Amino acid sequence: MNRELFTLVKKIINEWDPSGLLAIHCPEDEYHSEINEIIIYLESQENLKDDELGNYIYKIFKEYLEEQFNETREKSIEISQRIIKEINDETYYR
Repeated sequence: MNRELFTLVKKIINEWDPSGLLAIHCPEDEYHSEINEIIIYLESQENLKDDELGNYIYKIFKEYLEEQFNETREKSIEISQRIIKEINDETYYR
């Protein structure tokens, strides 16, 4: 697994804190399982569109967090746009 990619996705997901767990001082690795799933998906796709990734992010968090996940599909797509933008940003590869 690409550690740089993991760090990038973790930063964005933790800032989002989709179920508010980090806000109540849960461990900083709270979303690692979901992040790992997202990384596997990212690494298996080519020419990924933000809505495809957003729908996958939404699905993963719904599966893992169930009723603790109250975010919208649209918010998941916004998060996917941030992830894809940062991946495509040339500074990611430095």
